[in-house]
Amino acid sequence: MWGIDATAGFTLRDGQVPIFAMIDHGSARCLGIHVAKRGTRFEALEPLRQAVREQFGSFSEGTALGVKLRHDHGSLFHERRLPARDPLSRPRVFTGLRP
Repeated sequence: MWGIDATAGFTLRDGQVPIFAMIDHGSARCLGIHVAKRGTRFEALEPLRQAVREQFGSFSEGTALGVKLRHDHGSLFHERRLPARDPLSRPRVFTGLRP
């Protein structure tokens, strides 16, 4: 089971910035991390893309089939808000991760 969440950090140049991370709950290993100037729903899912590429060698349809994903219920992680016409913008569904 993987978990994804967000926190905030502070930089002198940009002020407060969001930090997104994907953690493997079995090993407590960080599988992906991303810092952005703005905390958009697309930026929030970058660690998921990194984790799938690192663990499975590619980011393609059905790659992570069967892996469970835990997230809080923050709006950044709700894929129903993402465009349905572009499967790459809905990476959890695209790669086969389960909630």
